[in-house]
Amino acid sequence: MLFKQKNKNNKEGKSSWNNYEKAKQEYLEHISKTTNALHSWKLIALFSLIITGISICTVTYLSTRSSLIPYVIEVDQTGNAKGINPAYQVNYEPTEINIQFYLREFVTHSRWLSSDIVLQGIFYKKSVALLGREAKEKYNKLVEAENWKEMITDGFTRDVQIESINKISGTMNSYQIRWIETIYKRGSFISEKKLSGIFAIEIDQPKELEELKYNPLGIKIQDYHITSEGV
Repeated sequence: MLFKQKNKNNKEGKSSWNNYEKAKQEYLEHISKTTNALHSWKLIALFSLIITGISICTVTYLSTRSSLIPYVIEVDQTGNAKGINPAYQVNYEPTEINIQFYLREFVTHSRWLSSDIVLQGIFYKKSVALLGREAKEKYNKLVEAENWKEMITDGFTRDVQIESINKISGTMNSYQIRWIETIYKRGSFISEKKLSGIFAIEIDQPKELEELKYNPLGIKIQDYHITSEGV
């Protein structure tokens, strides 16, 4: 009877040990699976971090590069386009036609007096965009001396008619322009006079947006002198 009780106790002990080993094995397997899963998630997180870093670097790089490519359109004497090239690929030199066109624009806009003060302001901006520093100072003194605002308020207007533009022989960058100025007051003729001007120019690429808007070719009047030729 005692022997049977002993065998029973041994069987119960073995059963308890087997249960312990089984539980231990299951626990270790659970830990192993959890560790493997954690390792996989770490790899995924690291990969995502690398992708994010590459994306940020790419966006930053692209944001520093301009996607706007300026173009210079070269025209012939009839005004038709004969060459279109990216501006950074062309060292563009204005032609005589270009220079004479902008000189004509300057004389017209700088001497014209409109009855519309807003339009007169636009003429002023277009004029100073074609002037170098010293020439701009001279022009501003002339504007101040003539007091355009008061003239416009009093009903004065001035019409400008260009007669001729010629490059001065023996010079590289000087031009003579002749024109007629006619002054009116509220539509009635007041006076008329002929003027002549000598203009010295240089080519200076635009450095500001306002200059690029009104003077894209960089034709700058560095100095000028205007005289009256009488009627």
